Amino acid sequence: MTSDHKNGPLISVLVCTRNRAASIGKCVRSILASPLQRMELLVIDQSDGDDTGQVVRAIDDARLRYLRTTTRGLSRARNIGIEASHGPIVLFTDDDCYAEPDWVEKVLAQFEADPKREAVYGRVMAFGKGKPGETCPTIMESMESRQVDGLNGERIQGAVGHGNNMAFRRDCFVRHGLFLEWLG
Repeated sequence: MTSDHKNGPLISVLVCTRNRAASIGKCVRSILASPLQRMELLVIDQSDGDDTGQVVRAIDDARLRYLRTTTRGLSRARNIGIEASHGPIVLFTDDDCYAEPDWVEKVLAQFEADPKREAVYGRVMAFGKGKPGETCPTIMESMESRQVDGLNGERIQGAVGHGNNMAFRRDCFVRHGLFLEWLG
């Protein structure tokens, strides 16, 4: 969990996936649309077969790394990605999300603006209209910026954000530990 700050990535983007061959390609290509070259994108694949892996391996970009694991559970996959990544900032999204081309730069800018900032959660919007009755509990359309200093009993998702657009300084994992794997 170290980084060569002079030549290594400024940020590591992690996408954990399982059996999502239909969506992972668009997700990965949307992240790689970022012009930032000092970025690494790790796809941590827990799929049952190789369909998802074939899609990811077909994408040719030096910033992309594919990690196959037989483990199960999002927390385990995130921890594998954290351990394998090198950037001082670790950014997460989901395998069915699509990023704006400047997403990575905007997240990185939040950390650069405040060296004491430990975590950033970002806006999440629905893609397309969806089907009648379909909901997405991780939508956060608010543009309001807020700083949270402790949660005081608030639910974390309502207080700060969701896992499909969250980033942490690597030091947070060094100080507080990785994700609790018993959560799944």
